[in-house]
Amino acid sequence: MNARLINLDEWIPSGGGIFSEIYFHRSNPARMIKFMAGNTTENDLLREVSNSQYAYRIGLPTPAPGELVTDGKRLGLMFERIVGKVSYARAIGEHPEEIGSLAEEFAGIVRILHSTPCDTSAVPNVKQIYEASIRRNVFRSKEVIKRALDFLYSLPDVATCLHGDLHFGNMIKAEGKTYLIDLVNLCYGPPLIDFGMIPNLLTFSKVAPEKFIEDYHCTPEQAAGFWLAFLKAYFGEDIDLALKQKEIQPYVAVRAIASGGEAGFYVPSSDVDEIFGS
Repeated sequence: MNARLINLDEWIPSGGGIFSEIYFHRSNPARMIKFMAGNTTENDLLREVSNSQYAYRIGLPTPAPGELVTDGKRLGLMFERIVGKVSYARAIGEHPEEIGSLAEEFAGIVRILHSTPCDTSAVPNVKQIYEASIRRNVFRSKEVIKRALDFLYSLPDVATCLHGDLHFGNMIKAEGKTYLIDLVNLCYGPPLIDFGMIPNLLTFSKVAPEKFIEDYHCTPEQAAGFWLAFLKAYFGEDIDLALKQKEIQPYVAVRAIASGGEAGFYVPSSDVDEIFGS
């Protein structure tokens, strides 16, 4: 895929997230570039190019992707800039009194996503993504890996669109509209797979609360309140929260193992091993 060379002097750095660096155009406020950062790779960016184009084409609410560009050293993806945007993570921190309505908005977009069938030739099966990651995790016993894979492959093959990294930092809002962003892991599969990430982040918030606030702009308590409000908004006010979270827990654990890294990335070993065996 060819990338157009740009003059980076025409762009203003504007921060970014854990895995990306963002630049805004100096004279055109409707343009931005996302460069990959951290441990992300060129393949990650190319996958986001393909996934973002597909998501936009089928009508999912996401900023319009543009062309692939380079500053001569690294690749970047140009996007429509959503002027005045704020992530749901930051909105939770800045307006905790609105957590209920924010959860309703967030759940509304997730329901749209989860009611959208995916072309299985355009995006991967979540099982393929998770299996590769689970097998690379050297921090779990062979028995835990086996049981996690057994659980993963016991799930039905459903051609439902999934975000693949669904959390309050990967959805933004501006001028009454809400957008899904960071679609590098767009895939298809059973919707409950998408419910594994936020509980992992909540566990991380207990392990490293200051880092959590730095990364997600809200407190662990605010994030936990949002999670419970989101569950009610998505499944209905009359759900039994304890039972629903118990149902979701294996998806949380398999996400933790797939994330890899020390102690399963966010979820401590004891929590995962209790589900999939020590």
